[in-house]
Amino acid sequence: MLEEACDLVGRNASVVVVGEPARHILPQSLRAWCGVPVAAATRVPSPAEQRRLAESVGRAGRELVWVATSPGELEGLGPAGQPVATTGVAVEERHPERTLLRAPEGYEPPGDGWSLAVRRTAG
Repeated sequence: MLEEACDLVGRNASVVVVGEPARHILPQSLRAWCGVPVAAATRVPSPAEQRRLAESVGRAGRELVWVATSPGELEGLGPAGQPVATTGVAVEERHPERTLLRAPEGYEPPGDGWSLAVRRTAG
C-alpha cells in the first residue's frame, strides 16, 4: 500500500496528513518510503491558510498533497473539484495480541484493514 501511496502523491510532493489516527502513524512511513517532506495537521486549516500553504510549497518547487485514511477526511481540503484517489486496502494479519500483564502468546485476528486517500492540489 505504501508504494501505491507514493505513486499517488508523486515525487515532488510536500504532504500534509490529516485525521485520526493517520496524523500519528503515517508521517514517518510516508517520509521514509516516499522520500518527501511530510507534516501532520492538528486541525483543518482555513481556505486562506490552505492557499498560503500551497503557494509557499509551490514557491519551493513542490506540490501540496493532502493524505488521510478516508476520502471524507479530505472534505474541504485542496481545490474544489480536485479528485480524491485511494489506495488498495491493507490488512495487518500478524499483529501481536495486546497484553500488559504477560508477553504476547499469539496474534490478534485480522481486522477490516485500511487504505489511504490522497488529494493533490494540482492536476
